[in-house]
Amino acid sequence: MIDCIQLEGDATKLDKNENEDSHKDQYEKDMEMTHTVKNKQFNEDTIVATSLVMLVAGYDTTGMTLSFLSYELAKNPNIQEMLQEEIDQAFDENNGKMPEYSTIQGLPYLDACIHEALRLHTPVGNLFRACTSNYKLPGTDYIVRRNDLLAISAIGIHNDERYYPNPTQFNPDNFSKEARQSRSPYTFLGFGQGPRACIGMRFALLEAKVAVAMMMRKYTFLPSTKNPDVLELEPTSQLGYIKGGIWSKIVAR
Repeated sequence: MIDCIQLEGDATKLDKNENEDSHKDQYEKDMEMTHTVKNKQFNEDTIVATSLVMLVAGYDTTGMTLSFLSYELAKNPNIQEMLQEEIDQAFDENNGKMPEYSTIQGLPYLDACIHEALRLHTPVGNLFRACTSNYKLPGTDYIVRRNDLLAISAIGIHNDERYYPNPTQFNPDNFSKEARQSRSPYTFLGFGQGPRACIGMRFALLEAKVAVAMMMRKYTFLPSTKNPDVLELEPTSQLGYIKGGIWSKIVAR
């Protein structure tokens, strides 16, 4: 957290040259968060507010993702076994100790399982963005006007068969290297996209991966009879809470 605040403080002193990234496409620029900001007012209040948002917004969403992942792993023991094998190998190669940062980040099946949980059980179902300039939608006569507020259905995109075959099925292979390369990166909106993408994305993924690695090393999730056959969303929740909660049966390996 201290490093994050330091980086935010350093950002107030940066004056990035827009020409430096002219060779990169928009997606790469978005993910690096290297946008040129005009008339920026980045002060101590902004730093404090941003840091609090990272903590508050990242707490529930990360916890929900871990809950949904444990639920899906319990329902899909073959997937859970493959994940445990990958994690066990990482621990064994580090003499039984928690793998280092680079190793955790480099576990492909762990990364795929977390992203698939975010796709299938999207915490934030809609993204809202304000249009910055008039834009004509390709293939239509419709023009989105400057300052129009747009609602983007993340859940709708995540359940579109054009991008994710059998979208209601939990399938980490949707985020294999080959599958990712076959579609636009903007078909996954678990953390949003563009200049307003989730500022805590990398931190959230890291803490989720560490938590899953520690759990899978010692425990196995089994289906719980307390869960209904079909999960029902809590209608009063702004996030994707499940009515009655999610239950798991946990046994030591």
